[in-house]
Amino acid sequence: MIPIPEVRPPGRFTIRYTDFLIRNPWKVVFAATALTAIAVFFASRLEFRVDLRELLPAGQQSVKDLARIEKRMGGTGTLVLAIESPDFEANKRFLEALVPRIDRLGKSRIKQVEYNVKAEKAFFDRNKYLYANLKDLVEFRDHLKKEFGKAALKGAGVLIDLSDDDDKKKQKEREKEKGAKPKSATNLKLDEFRAKYREKAATFDRYRDGYYAGEKGRLVIAFLRLPEEATSIDHVDRLMASIRREADGLNPATFHPALKIDFAGPLVTGRAEVEALKDELTVISIVCVGLVVLSIFLFFRRWRALGALGISLIMGCAWTFGLTQIVIGYLNTSTAFLGSIVAGNGVNFGIILGARYFEERRAGFDMRAALADALRYTAVSTVTAALAASVAYGSLLVTDFRGFNQFGFIGGIGMLLCWLASFTVLPALFVLAEKIRPVKAVREHPFFAALFTLGFPALIRRLPRTLAFVGVAIVFAAGFIVVKNLSADPFEYNLSKLRSERGRVGPYQLSIRVDKIVEGTEDDDAAKAKEKEKDNGKKNGGNGDVRALPGIIMLADPGRPDQVAAIKAALLRARDAAAPGQAAIQGVATIDDVLPKGVAKKIPIIDDIRRRVLEDAWEHLSDEQRREVGDMIPQAGLKPIGVAELPEFLARFFTEKDGTRGLVLYVAMRDGMYQYSGHDLMKFAAAVREVKLESGEIVTASGQAVIFADMLKAIATDGPRAIVVSFVGVVLLVLIIFRRFWLSSLVLFALAMGVLSMMAIAHLGAIRLNFLNFIAIPITLGIGVDYAVNVFMRYRHDGRGSMARVIATTGGAVVLCSLTTIIGYGSLLLSDNRALVSFGVLANIGELTCIVAATLIMPAFVSAIEGIKKKRRVTTETPSEDEVGREKKGGTKKEAGAGARADASAGAVAGDDIRAPH
Repeated sequence: MIPIPEVRPPGRFTIRYTDFLIRNPWKVVFAATALTAIAVFFASRLEFRVDLRELLPAGQQSVKDLARIEKRMGGTGTLVLAIESPDFEANKRFLEALVPRIDRLGKSRIKQVEYNVKAEKAFFDRNKYLYANLKDLVEFRDHLKKEFGKAALKGAGVLIDLSDDDDKKKQKEREKEKGAKPKSATNLKLDEFRAKYREKAATFDRYRDGYYAGEKGRLVIAFLRLPEEATSIDHVDRLMASIRREADGLNPATFHPALKIDFAGPLVTGRAEVEALKDELTVISIVCVGLVVLSIFLFFRRWRALGALGISLIMGCAWTFGLTQIVIGYLNTSTAFLGSIVAGNGVNFGIILGARYFEERRAGFDMRAALADALRYTAVSTVTAALAASVAYGSLLVTDFRGFNQFGFIGGIGMLLCWLASFTVLPALFVLAEKIRPVKAVREHPFFAALFTLGFPALIRRLPRTLAFVGVAIVFAAGFIVVKNLSADPFEYNLSKLRSERGRVGPYQLSIRVDKIVEGTEDDDAAKAKEKEKDNGKKNGGNGDVRALPGIIMLADPGRPDQVAAIKAALLRARDAAAPGQAAIQGVATIDDVLPKGVAKKIPIIDDIRRRVLEDAWEHLSDEQRREVGDMIPQAGLKPIGVAELPEFLARFFTEKDGTRGLVLYVAMRDGMYQYSGHDLMKFAAAVREVKLESGEIVTASGQAVIFADMLKAIATDGPRAIVVSFVGVVLLVLIIFRRFWLSSLVLFALAMGVLSMMAIAHLGAIRLNFLNFIAIPITLGIGVDYAVNVFMRYRHDGRGSMARVIATTGGAVVLCSLTTIIGYGSLLLSDNRALVSFGVLANIGELTCIVAATLIMPAFVSAIEGIKKKRRVTTETPSEDEVGREKKGGTKKEAGAGARADASAGAVAGDDIRAPH
């Protein structure tokens, strides 16, 4: 039989604390308000950090490597200026007029403005022979020698052309009709060589008139390279405002009535996303507060209850985030939305206390008795729930992943502080409200009672065994599904499903248009190639919108230019040694790849070509031939180009902050691998994060791919550890509180059903685990046990046979607690971030399964056991004379418990009739 202890009246401490609150409500509220003001001051200084490295431990090698790289390379911020109108010529003129004004803003704000490729194109045209292949140069020189020699002989009359003049004339006419260019007597093969030497310069030909223009000239862009100290959001905001003022000073409408300017690029998109996140948090908070207020008011139907709960909850949340600022200092992408979660969970303790208090007041007991009884009979259950939730959140502290442990700290301390506010500020506010206007004894309206108990009491009375059987079946079925799922890989590796749906962010859309200009993907062939790339992306687990990652940066040690070649060789050896299709590296770029090769051998040949064209054969060429060969004449005095001679626009990507050139390597992912495939990222990261040279030296690297890979690895290792710690902590807490295995097992059965059902439903719904929604599992372990503890504590108080009545009273409050938590999680569904949405969905599934387990299945299980025990007693036992006598005297435990509750005047304080009715 389920042992039910006798009910005791409020103890000495409870009565003294009640009397203290009644005597000093203003002191309690004033002290809490002062503490809240201090907390709000600190909380207002919390900042958002959206950098993904903030989710990893500061001591992680990839984080340290990235910091080292950034220290040497400096800021890489680029602001994209976009000029748009239907007239390309107007766009050009406006840009040419605006650039000098932008330059006047100073190098401290803008290091460099790049708005056309004329300098790059001129450089490669001027040095085309230095970048030509040595073999091609030799062949071209020998060919010129042969052809110009023939021309010279012909001009001297030695080489006789025997072709008939009429035949020559007819041949030219035929070629003209076919659209072919008439062949000269001298075959210079210029087109063949042009195609070779112009390979470098040809990359710039796709830019209209040398400008970064696209969409048939409607959009013209410029790249503003910013110094490292000018890449903060505030700097970017001020810079954009300054540029807009300079643009307005030119009166854009005089260039074209529709001309306008805008900004794009990573800095602007990042700024927009931070602002969007803040807006989302504002909307989420408003929706969450509004729905919580509505649900609480419908339950209590008293403004005083709503006001008191709201004030105490606000104070608890303020204390939480004030302490967060002191201890952590910022919020990251995992913790930015915790306000609604802490509020949704933290209000539960006040709801349970308030529900019991108003239940006692409606029953006719005075304020002192009702408050003492509410404190006495809800303190243990709510502090158990707070500790369980805190343990669940706190389990995340054992992880190294900051995305987990900071979440754990904020959530764990938030539960304790919200409980503290609920049992200090909230009862003091109840006292103040009673002094203004006492609560009247009013019967509970049946509609609202049924609204929050969901009709569960009737089901528990009618179908206890059926529901218990269903619960056991669910546990076994869900357990089977979960074990089967965990034997596979439950994690989400398609990172595109965790990104923000940024279609509503204007700068992101403009950035896509800018990318098309830079990548040259506007023509039909490029579009087809892009479509093919999208198809490949889908096959590789992407979302169809895929682009290759920028190169991962590796750095040779300072003063070690010899290390560059060694690093590159080691990477390429590893690439070439991989099985076909398994290599992770496409190529490695260094500053040597920008320099012309074999210049010392080329220059004599180039000089020879120039001499043969200008000195040996120029006078023998026709005007047509001279025009044709004009751009092929090598420039005089070409000299070798070294690292120091490279122009800044070519050396910029290989130049460190202090001006050092040549120690930077860019490593590119293999074609066919994509930045949103977790498997590809881990594979690429494994290939580049640590490179062993032939000398035995180890060189490490970092970047977006490595950071993402470490995040996935941290989730896989830290997540299960957090779940185990949370589960063990909650089980131990329940065993300590109930001190009996039988009682504890009933609560833990409800918890097991709730958590296993949540994970099974998630698997059946194809909801995979990621770096954010993984947190829902340990949290559900803590919060889910909250409901079962509160229900069972009330059952222990009311005695056997009371479970249906318990659900009709405390059960309604527990359902309200779950509803507020569901609202907190559900508000995340409004987010633009799909990782947040997945967290909200998974956590709400857990809420629903846990509340059903705690308020329907576990109570039915208890009622079914009671029914079986009662039937056995009736059929197998005959009451003794002593038992009959006790029944006549009303001496059963149940009646003794009820009598104790009705007459608690034997309280711990002699002579205090604390439960005297009105």
